[in-house]
Amino acid sequence: MGLKSLELILQRAIDSVPPELEKGAYTFEAWLLYRKPKINAEAMKKLINEFKDNPELSIFDGKMRFFANFGNRLDYETLAKWLVFRGRLVGINEALDNLEKYLKEASYEILEIKALGGIEIERSISLANNIELVPFSEILDSYFKITLQTPRSGPGPFYGPSAALVRKIEQPKIHLNPEELMEPIRTAIDYGKELEIARLCLSLMNVAPVGFGSWLDMPDLVPCQQSSWGAYPHTIEVAKVRRIDQNDYEKSKEKHELFLKLSAEMQDRLKISLSRLNSAMNRHSNIDAAIDLGISLESLLMEEEEIGEFSFKLGLRAVKLLGENEQDRKRLDKIFKTLYDFRSKAVHLGRFLEKPRYEVHKVKITLEEGFRLTAKAIEKLMQLVIRKELLEHKGKIKNWDHFLLK
Repeated sequence: MGLKSLELILQRAIDSVPPELEKGAYTFEAWLLYRKPKINAEAMKKLINEFKDNPELSIFDGKMRFFANFGNRLDYETLAKWLVFRGRLVGINEALDNLEKYLKEASYEILEIKALGGIEIERSISLANNIELVPFSEILDSYFKITLQTPRSGPGPFYGPSAALVRKIEQPKIHLNPEELMEPIRTAIDYGKELEIARLCLSLMNVAPVGFGSWLDMPDLVPCQQSSWGAYPHTIEVAKVRRIDQNDYEKSKEKHELFLKLSAEMQDRLKISLSRLNSAMNRHSNIDAAIDLGISLESLLMEEEEIGEFSFKLGLRAVKLLGENEQDRKRLDKIFKTLYDFRSKAVHLGRFLEKPRYEVHKVKITLEEGFRLTAKAIEKLMQLVIRKELLEHKGKIKNWDHFLLK
């Protein structure tokens, strides 16, 4: 039996929904009411009876649908509410086409989403691994989106999410009876990992995106659409919102691709450097920023077994990576010595000494320059590792001395 027989009964169910429920409402309660419409009891009964006469729809009869390692029980009432919602939104024919497509195919598309603050973009940016960086307003409406964009009371300005990373994933269609569950269902997808890597790589663009929350969602065209796996940070620190210039949008993808060419061990090492660079850029305190930036540079330029003369070795390697000529190398040497001095005094004294060169505005200017140079050094090191000018083994650089003598 096809789905065309549902048209008339579905239309009657749609007509039974109170007209005051308007789509596009901002509050979660209104949003949910539109997606879970109050259908007249008699219209609901007739729709469910029609479902029972169609064997294709038995996968919605009390079975568990597994979505992103979680199982949710579906029933005919849930299907009825989705069909009415979808029919009101796009029309009965398209709603039934969506259902028929879902029944025929072995998988369906879901969206992995990571909300970001501290970053501003004018339009969507394509990154590697089928990931898009989009304005937050453009992502799919969901409970998570509405919750995160609602202003919260508290001191200081409200920096809510301004962008999001979005990745499309093909989810296998799995519907099972509860008694068939011999062991937990697990997929091979490592949810969260790729979007976190993309977030960290954006730090190479001299922005510092902060994760406000991650979740998995289904587009509205998937029957009985649901969300899953919400994850929120305990604390969020955003010093300021930084903007990616439109002329640099393509570079965002290039730097992300560059990172993904590295070995898993080298990626793990650089995640530390990128993470600390990101947190340094988001610190309100110059002391905290100097400590995080120092850790970022040490993780990038120093090896585990090395001891002593950190300031000298770190500066030498940074200057070699970035210096373009003798004058530039002298300038860089001075900057990196100052940055390491900041880090040392921040760690051991918890403050900068009362000297003119440590005036607050000068410290901030020097740290901002340090952020930019550290991002540049990370990118340069990646390029040299890929070109094998720096020899990497299990995340360690083995030929620093030879590189410095070139």
